[in-house]
Amino acid sequence: MSDIFDVLKEKYSEEVGLSFTFFEALAFLVYLIAIHALMCTGDGGVWGSILYKSVGDLLLSDEATLTKIRVLDFLCSGALTLLTISAYRKISRASYTFLASLKNMEDYVKKINSKYPVESMGGPAMRIYIANAANEQKNEHMKRITLVNGVGLLSLVLIISSLLGLATPNIADFAILGSGILLLCFMQWIVFAKYAAQVIPRLVLERLARNEKVQFGDEIQH
Repeated sequence: MSDIFDVLKEKYSEEVGLSFTFFEALAFLVYLIAIHALMCTGDGGVWGSILYKSVGDLLLSDEATLTKIRVLDFLCSGALTLLTISAYRKISRASYTFLASLKNMEDYVKKINSKYPVESMGGPAMRIYIANAANEQKNEHMKRITLVNGVGLLSLVLIISSLLGLATPNIADFAILGSGILLLCFMQWIVFAKYAAQVIPRLVLERLARNEKVQFGDEIQH
């Protein structure tokens, strides 16, 4: 079980890292508006230029910001979106490593193993039922974790957008930057807590029910 941290970290990133089609599109939209505001509205920074506009001015009216987007804005926003997704994956892995170091994961998994003795699972049919049920429950929890992780991705977008705006120091971008950092840290903690408490036990139970040896390095990989 010496490789428990590497295995769980890799699986954690695979399961909750980058499956946000909706959130990726939303991140691109935020960058699109932020880049346009930064390049075209003068010295107000990013959020100082955006927050005082109405939704209609940004999205709906004939003179809406989105109708004035340039090709350069699209290119910059696309590049920033890809960089943010990559950076978020690295942050997710690093946060797992750090948070896992605060918890004795080997003892935690041993307790899960002892909680589900194979002898008590009945015959082959019952084991198949248990394994399928555990897998379904794991997938349901992963959907919820993906939603939380998507909010974390957007918080990183806010951080990067605010840093761009602080090229011209202003209160609005500084306030959004601080809020984004707090939100990012909180979302990483929530994701780790849910993953450890709700996903890992069901992954282990599924392997045990399939009569597969639970030994980290093998059991959590698909």
